[in-house]
Amino acid sequence: MELTRIAVVGATLCSGYAFAGLIAVDLGKNLQLTQTDAAGDMANPTDYFAARAFYQNTSDFDSATLTWPASGGPVPMTNVPGTYQFLNGQTAAGYYLQQSSSYGTQAALDAAYPMGSYEYDLFNSGDPSLNTSSTINYSTDLYPANQPTLTAASFNSLQGLNTTQAATVSFAAIEDNPDFDSTSDSDYVFLDVYTAGFGSDVYSTYSASPDGLTSLLIPANTLTPGTSYSLLLDFDNRITSVDPNTGTTQFQLFDTKTEVDFTTAAAVVTPEPAGFVLAGLGLLALACIRRYRHTTA
Repeated sequence: MELTRIAVVGATLCSGYAFAGLIAVDLGKNLQLTQTDAAGDMANPTDYFAARAFYQNTSDFDSATLTWPASGGPVPMTNVPGTYQFLNGQTAAGYYLQQSSSYGTQAALDAAYPMGSYEYDLFNSGDPSLNTSSTINYSTDLYPANQPTLTAASFNSLQGLNTTQAATVSFAAIEDNPDFDSTSDSDYVFLDVYTAGFGSDVYSTYSASPDGLTSLLIPANTLTPGTSYSLLLDFDNRITSVDPNTGTTQFQLFDTKTEVDFTTAAAVVTPEPAGFVLAGLGLLALACIRRYRHTTA
């Protein structure tokens, strides 16, 4: 499962706070399907939840927990160190993650992660004065109104794709949630290509101005011939706020995602032109004649 990227907007943390290691927190609700044919049929619902708390330095915190209405208490978050780059270019040294397993329906996902307060608590055992927390009030769903769907031509063109040529991935444009407020909310379209089964991310692109957008491009020679891939097209509506107590940027991400699996065409081996081969044979014969004359003269 792929986690949505976020953009930190505006001021993140004021230097006057003792807990300046916390950059941003987010929660994501993801409704994911697999497009199985050119007609746009969908299968394999894999809905899931993910929450992250991003920190500035690896020494800022050594543990974190997330508490939400159905959790039954604080649940440990997993540390994921390594440079993370936000869409605006800002970086984090890593993040703490709480990610669910897959659910077969949105109702099951919502039962496990209902609306209410989601409290992120981060701890520094060596210096408790650096401990901090931030709470997101999840009170509305802002999923895009449509599921990403590749056009028939794009779906078919991916199957046996010639990787030496650019691929235009075409789809119906994103339809924002009816409650989407363009003055305060934001929307994105993301396109990622992974090795089969969401292994390595081999190509990523996105649009921060997706209204009316109906295609994204995979450049020529980006993918490898004879290789299986999973493409993920992601429509994202999001709510951005700032924690009034800490200044921490908060995001609520609501995504509809569609996976398309495909295998590229095998590499084409171009034979040498027939004229070149014949010319080569001719030169070889001439050399033999000359060698024969030299040895019999």
